[in-house]
Amino acid sequence: MVDKVWLNKKELRERFGGVSNTVINNLIEKRGFPKSVPLLDNISNYKWYLPSIEEWERKEVIRSMKPQKDSDLMKDVKTPDVALRESKH
Repeated sequence: MVDKVWLNKKELRERFGGVSNTVINNLIEKRGFPKSVPLLDNISNYKWYLPSIEEWERKEVIRSMKPQKDSDLMKDVKTPDVALRESKH
């Protein structure tokens, strides 16, 4: 079996616990999340490259372990786990 290396938006949202499109868009705009790329010149067929996502996740884990000097900098950006928790209330 070949490992899947490209994720569509639905698969990407599921990877982060079923977050909304808005959360994904905020991650791209404000947290340096990898942008999607169109495959086969089909605009509706955007995909995310899994190794890029995994690299971003590693950086986020490392960044979250560092002491925060200015925690207000990213206070308006919800991480996927926070967005999921809030959506259940």
